[in-house]
Amino acid sequence: MRRLLLALGLAVGLPAAAQAPKAAAYTPPDGHWWLSASSEERDGFLIGYFECYSFMLRKEVPSGRPGGGLLQAVTDTYDNGSESAPVSSVIQLLFDRWRKGHRYRFVRADPANEYDGEWWRQAGDEDHAREGIIAGFLACQSAEQHLEVKTPVAVLVARVSRWYGVDPRDDSVISEKTDNDKLGAVIVRAEKEPPQH
Repeated sequence: MRRLLLALGLAVGLPAAAQAPKAAAYTPPDGHWWLSASSEERDGFLIGYFECYSFMLRKEVPSGRPGGGLLQAVTDTYDNGSESAPVSSVIQLLFDRWRKGHRYRFVRADPANEYDGEWWRQAGDEDHAREGIIAGFLACQSAEQHLEVKTPVAVLVARVSRWYGVDPRDDSVISEKTDNDKLGAVIVRAEKEPPQH
């Protein structure tokens, strides 16, 4: 997981169930979720968020800001304020402060550093990092594109793992045919996949 955080800094400088459960629209995580999530799930959230924000939407992100620093800044914001604010809103608040204060230079991420199947495989299932990746990606879509997501996070995790050929029982397994596919495109594909009956 530490490699995932390092990659986040560098980017800027289970088989599917037989039937998908019915669920309400996706609710973006807030401070209550953030403060109760594992560090791996929080790391995953930032990776998913940046996959959507910087690679899919091509928006500028702070240069030279390590992922762990942003993780701590989000945590500090919740420790000092309202836990009801969505994580995506807190990230944007921090970006706005940093931009106005000229604290960091904002740049577009290099597409060569985009996440792929190997990153997905390394994230693992045990610590919920993959769920964090999906939650972050969906939070960005919800905030930035105003998309309503109805597919549960767990179903999307299973679909992405299946696409990459990742075996939830053995994280060393991955498909050589799809391991270089870009994570954001695979998540979007998984969102569009019809429910299995």
